[in-house]
Amino acid sequence: MSRSALQTAEASALFRPEALDEARSRLGAPVQLLGVSGWAMTLFFVALLATLAVFAATTRYAHKENVYGQVTPVAGSLRVIAGRNGVAEQVLVHEGQAVKAGQELISISSAPRLQQGGMLSDSLRRAQDNELQAQRRQAEARLEQLQRQLDEVGERRRNVGDDIVRLREARRLQQSRIEIQEQSVAAARVLTEQGMLSQIAMRTREDGLLAARQTLAGLERESAQQQSLLVQLGAQAARLNAEMRMVHSETDNTEAQSVEHRLVSEATYADHLTAPADGVVTALQVHPGTSVTSNQTLAIVIPAGPLQQGLEVELWAPSRAVGMLRPGARVHLMYDAFPYQTFGVSHGVVRDIANAPVMPNELPVPIETKEQLFRVRVTLDRAALSAYGLDWPLMPGMRLSADLMLEERSLLEWLLDPLRAARRRGG
Repeated sequence: MSRSALQTAEASALFRPEALDEARSRLGAPVQLLGVSGWAMTLFFVALLATLAVFAATTRYAHKENVYGQVTPVAGSLRVIAGRNGVAEQVLVHEGQAVKAGQELISISSAPRLQQGGMLSDSLRRAQDNELQAQRRQAEARLEQLQRQLDEVGERRRNVGDDIVRLREARRLQQSRIEIQEQSVAAARVLTEQGMLSQIAMRTREDGLLAARQTLAGLERESAQQQSLLVQLGAQAARLNAEMRMVHSETDNTEAQSVEHRLVSEATYADHLTAPADGVVTALQVHPGTSVTSNQTLAIVIPAGPLQQGLEVELWAPSRAVGMLRPGARVHLMYDAFPYQTFGVSHGVVRDIANAPVMPNELPVPIETKEQLFRVRVTLDRAALSAYGLDWPLMPGMRLSADLMLEERSLLEWLLDPLRAARRRGG
């Protein structure tokens, strides 16, 4: 007998037939509940588990690592690196500016500050300039004094030369006078021997000849003195000229020493960074007043030619990302200049992975990290993005974030991976 029939028999035994009829008229006849059989439920759960197992075994998920980087030329770029710790005193270029090889880009000062607020290098430079100016004024005064002395010596030499010419003429005239007097004395001697001229007259003429000879000797002595004086004045002029040359040499030496001191001071407290080649400045990291550290990349110069060779992406990945990364892995690229919500996600392929990491302070792009990063070079599928019916080209120096597709496994493999790891550790 079924359960429903038993329940009806029990109700008939407990209640009067009139009460049962009344209950049927008010509530209707009792209805037997239809239950789900056990085999149907079992079949349902088996099918559900099978579906989940197939889903877990066939659906694959990728392990991604988010990293940062920038667009660079395929042929590479040149970094402008600080050679010392200090402060960027002058930034002479701006982002995107074309520069020539050797053009100064950034001036870095590492000079300590004085208590009164000035820079030690500036104070040293002013002191050197003041000292150089004082030495120049001293040299100019000395040269002026020597020039006056030289002018005086030159005037005296001209006067002595004139005196020598005058004495030479006087000697010539005196020699002529002596010759005349010698002839007169000779004639007088003949007359005296003939008794036609007295001895007194003869001696008078001889005295005149002797006086003329004495006068000639005096002229020759004075001429010799003037010649000696002329030689002395010439030597004095040569000494003054040599002294003037020495003053000029000392001035040149002083200026050379001042330039040397300035260069030493600049080499000690200043660093002038120049463009390594013709190109365009990108990734400029500093402005006047920015503190910099030694070996820090302050800017990147992209040579003029490499832009024609194409672009690539340079990513910087931590060690946990490069362990399972291989060339040929797919990369999803999201450029800061082109939001992926509007322009979509770009793609690329890993081309090269560096064998050695780079310290955080040596990175060419500003990435906030304390761990060493590996460079990952990515070949682009396209060097432009399409939106609004136009192609928007990429430019060197554009920053971006990227998802590295490290490995792709099924959901079942991901679920079983902790068990496998525990088994390997236990074994």
